[in-house]
Amino acid sequence: MRLLDRYIIRETIAPFLLALTVLTFLLDVMPMMDRAQAFLTKGVSVATVGHLLFLLLPQALGLTIPMALLVGLLMAFGRLSADRETVALLACGVSLRRLLRPVLLMATLAGLATLYVMIDAIPDANLKFREISYSLLATKTAQDIHPHTFYTEFPGEVLYVQAVDLDGTWRNVMVAETKQADRPVVQLAESGRFELDSVHRTVTITLSKVNRYSPGTGADPDMYDKTYSGEISFSVNPETFFHNADESLAHTLQDMTIAQLQAAREDRVRHGLSPHNEIIYIQQKFSFPVACLVLALLGLGLGVHTRKDGKLGSFATGIAVLFVYYALQYEAESLTKGLADNPQVWSQHTVQTVALWARWVPVVVLGPVGAFLIWRRSRRSEGRLTLTLPAWLGRRGAAGTPGLGRRQQAKLVVRLPYLPVPRPRLLDIYVATRYLRTGSLAFVGLLGLFYISSFIDMSEKVFKGRATTAMLLKYFWFSTPQYIYFIVPMATLIAALVTIGALTKTSELTVMRACGVSLYRVAVPLVLLAVVWSGLLFMLDERLMGRANRRATQLEDTIRGRPPRLVDVSNRHWLAGENRLYYYAGFDARKKTLADLSVFEWSTTPFRLTQHVYSQAASYRSDAEWMPSKGWVQKFPKNGGPPKREEWPASRALTLEPVASFGTEELDIDLMTFNDLRDEVSVLQAGGFSSSLYAVAMYTKLAFPLVTIVMTLIAVPFAVTTGRRGTLYGIGLAIALSVLYRLAIVAFAALGAAELLPPALAAWAPDLLFAAGAGYLLLTVRT
Repeated sequence: MRLLDRYIIRETIAPFLLALTVLTFLLDVMPMMDRAQAFLTKGVSVATVGHLLFLLLPQALGLTIPMALLVGLLMAFGRLSADRETVALLACGVSLRRLLRPVLLMATLAGLATLYVMIDAIPDANLKFREISYSLLATKTAQDIHPHTFYTEFPGEVLYVQAVDLDGTWRNVMVAETKQADRPVVQLAESGRFELDSVHRTVTITLSKVNRYSPGTGADPDMYDKTYSGEISFSVNPETFFHNADESLAHTLQDMTIAQLQAAREDRVRHGLSPHNEIIYIQQKFSFPVACLVLALLGLGLGVHTRKDGKLGSFATGIAVLFVYYALQYEAESLTKGLADNPQVWSQHTVQTVALWARWVPVVVLGPVGAFLIWRRSRRSEGRLTLTLPAWLGRRGAAGTPGLGRRQQAKLVVRLPYLPVPRPRLLDIYVATRYLRTGSLAFVGLLGLFYISSFIDMSEKVFKGRATTAMLLKYFWFSTPQYIYFIVPMATLIAALVTIGALTKTSELTVMRACGVSLYRVAVPLVLLAVVWSGLLFMLDERLMGRANRRATQLEDTIRGRPPRLVDVSNRHWLAGENRLYYYAGFDARKKTLADLSVFEWSTTPFRLTQHVYSQAASYRSDAEWMPSKGWVQKFPKNGGPPKREEWPASRALTLEPVASFGTEELDIDLMTFNDLRDEVSVLQAGGFSSSLYAVAMYTKLAFPLVTIVMTLIAVPFAVTTGRRGTLYGIGLAIALSVLYRLAIVAFAALGAAELLPPALAAWAPDLLFAAGAGYLLLTVRT
């Protein structure tokens, strides 16, 4: 390779790797964080979770390698154009066609890498991921059963354990069969254990020294049947138990090899079904590698210009091109789905032909566009070079000194008194302007990436007719606050690093120091703006994001065909008190009335029921008193005699838990505000449910907005020491710090949810660690 080829490749590699890291982080790592937190909460080691996340990387690389090539070329040529190096090359007779050689070489290598990922790496890695993660879910689920909490994952069964030994043995176990909501069967055992066979997909619960209490049948349905057994074992239907694992580990078309897709295609043809999906995914394995060549042409055609946009401006241009690419792909696939849904109008041959070209439409459309841009730029650069003087300069030379002989106009000057009010100085305005310009470009680019990732994830549902384009756009609109909540900290970090780094690289910071302006003074506007962003994040979370997320969640559930997530807390049905359990069919929060209430009271020596109080309805009166209606009490003698049943006096009140323990909403954590989480924690603690997950989320609502301040403080000393390496290095450093911070949030949240750390410490630990590091760097950096 010639010197020019090596120079172009060297300039492109760094932004390519940076773009690959950013795109992979946003499209793959960020969505995997919740899954990683779930594994860590179940006690899976960090090394194993890291291995699982690594296995999912090929699935993202198939998309991000072509994207990163485009963005890397645009950023590289954007830097060359901003420094007028491309103008110098063209002036020396180097045409754009000459620059095609290194560009096409990199595109070929990227295309071969993408081809390997699509054909071999994705199916192999996803298969290993399913095997490992399913095995982990099967072996770690027993750890989800904690003392004094209800476990409701078994269909038709509710499990409550008072204590768990070190060997996993349960003590004082309650298992309630709730297949008939108004007639629960309760079993109390002194010990029990959990056995799970992931190979045969069976779940078995074994109980020892069991007292079983079941409502009577036959001639006397109101009387209880009480039996005792030394040991019993029963199986639990595993379908719902393994539902989450099956859903997340489903074998999709994208994971199949070409041979598997061909076999699936032939199978659908034999059954008279349209094989358009299989055809599309076969062609996708080849169209994405070829797209590297097309995007390389666009990168060269759009990257060489005479503007001074720099790398961030080129990054935003790349995001716009990717929008166009996936919009064309979406329209082509939508057309294919539409034809397949009308078999009476369109033949199978027509549908398969359109499906064959669906993934190639962006390549066919954008390929000529890239070639035309290169041809046009080449034609301009190789044409005659003419120089013309500005018209105003010519007039000035002909007319002499401008302004002479003109009538002077009077001006009124008003001098305002000086008020000693704190206001930004010229230095503050200068630094803040550069900071805001950089932050705006980073914000727009990152927001575009979130839209692209959501579009890729949700578009298939639109193709299948589960949603309309308008519904998808509404989902984007209501999801925007959540995207902004994630993007602002990263954009703040990038803006601070790039701003201070640019001042260091141009020696402006050195001049400021020579004039007596310290680094701390220069960073004041950045810290003040970070405080503003922190307040905006908190207000966004408290005032807007909850409602927007609720609407976005409803739309997402509709698009994905899932039932609504908002469930009244009464559907839990169970509540724990002091040596008693409450079971109820429903709770009317407006009337403060419980329906079909059962109160089970027990004794622990031995572990057995002492009585069961039932009321068809119970209305809240005052304090902890409730008035029952049509109730009875079933008493179980200690000596093992027959149960005794009595009618509950109509004027006698029931002493139950406070009304707040029964009536709130159980919402998704992401949809709840700080006050919602605080109320939910109180209710869960009073009811015997584990509240650690909600408590961690509650404190995180306060801790996360401060990340903008922490990241700004840590960015300033980092930028001073690394600023001379350029803007690109600052952006890469920002991404690395963001990844570390996100991993810290996930790790500590998992420790808090598993009750290995106090919830407050788990939420604040990332801020404390990064703030301590920022403080050390600020105190040791040369100011």
